[in-house]
Amino acid sequence: MKIREFAVEQWMNEYEETCRYNLAETCVRSLTTGELLDLSGRREEVLAELAATPLTYGPIPGSPRLRALVAGLYTTQRPDNVLITHGAIGANALVHTTLVEPGDHIVAVVPTYQQHYSIPDSY
Repeated sequence: MKIREFAVEQWMNEYEETCRYNLAETCVRSLTTGELLDLSGRREEVLAELAATPLTYGPIPGSPRLRALVAGLYTTQRPDNVLITHGAIGANALVHTTLVEPGDHIVAVVPTYQQHYSIPDSY
């Protein structure tokens, strides 16, 4: 499978950390771990949980605890219906792999993330 380089990702790799004004950012300023802990209001409790957490590869679909918490956000979902991915790019790739087959006609609004047209084009 040949997928063209993602131009925006290449640009971001080169300039994201060094530009004066980043008008291409897709989210708000990232929090530091300390800021996130402070916002939780449970700094010591969270740090104690982290200190006891083994750094293993972990379950492929996500930890049972995390999947249960995500499912709990919805009234009709169960943890078995939740799959945790490593960011939106992984989730999007799973959607394309699951739904798109060679010969399918894909409509993508442009501009968009390049993966929404380059991954189907690679099939």
